[in-house]
Amino acid sequence: MKQLLFNAVYIETQVPDGTSSGTGFIYNAAIGTDSILPTLVTNKHVIAGASQLKIRLIGAIPPSNDRPDLGNPINVLYRSPESLWTEHPDPEVDVAAMFLGPTLNDIEKQGRSAFFRMGGRELYPNDALLGDLDAIEDVLFIGYPNGIFDSVNHTPIDRRGVTATPVQLDWSGTPTFLIDALVFPGSSGSPVFFIQQGLVQQDGNITIGAPPRILLLGIVASVMIQPTTGAIVTRSAGKRVAVNQMIDLGVVYNWRAIEETVAALCREHQVDRSVNLAEQQSQPPAPPADVDPTNK
Repeated sequence: MKQLLFNAVYIETQVPDGTSSGTGFIYNAAIGTDSILPTLVTNKHVIAGASQLKIRLIGAIPPSNDRPDLGNPINVLYRSPESLWTEHPDPEVDVAAMFLGPTLNDIEKQGRSAFFRMGGRELYPNDALLGDLDAIEDVLFIGYPNGIFDSVNHTPIDRRGVTATPVQLDWSGTPTFLIDALVFPGSSGSPVFFIQQGLVQQDGNITIGAPPRILLLGIVASVMIQPTTGAIVTRSAGKRVAVNQMIDLGVVYNWRAIEETVAALCREHQVDRSVNLAEQQSQPPAPPADVDPTNK
């Protein structure tokens, strides 16, 4: 469970009307078992209209770099972020992705390393695992609701909920499902996991003490709200004001939408996911990023 804390990434953007924040997560886009292709995944609306984009990564403690340096994050500023992102081919699907490998290489050139954890296609639920999932299952999503994070350790917030619609079904004909959870702005882009510990159900059987099962089910995109009307009583006339009330239903794009976005990113840059990236002539673009090793 601790490993999941180092999967989410804080995203901050400069947009025409000020500063906005959201969440992304690191995904291994490679297919081959001996290859890694770190990729940052988030929502289209998180990065839309951004003139600048900053991400915050957890630093690693040298020289082994196998432990997180919790109080010493790495901030990376992208001054021209538009060209880095590939959006899902369907304009209605709110998922986007960019290659993160060049940024990680730039960080290492400056004498530091980022500490992160990522999974890939092996975390998707296959047909057999989908058969084991019930209509209502516990889920965990990790991110930065309302831009909140541990200001000392720079770790994200874990939140729990349950599926409100079966993950096997496309909600209203879209590649989404709903979760019953407190989803706030800033949680957009949070990875959503199914986690089973202690009692693991598989093929109709329940195993006690089995290894935990973790599945990547999707990415948080939005929350449903209900406009309500409150009466304001005055001496002259009655007026009404609209108030948006959250009804605790989050919209999650499923793992298929994530995979389709990552596949589109690799096609755009002619990256063969099945072989080691270092062996390819075609490389992901080097982002115009400024690496700030401080927590400013």
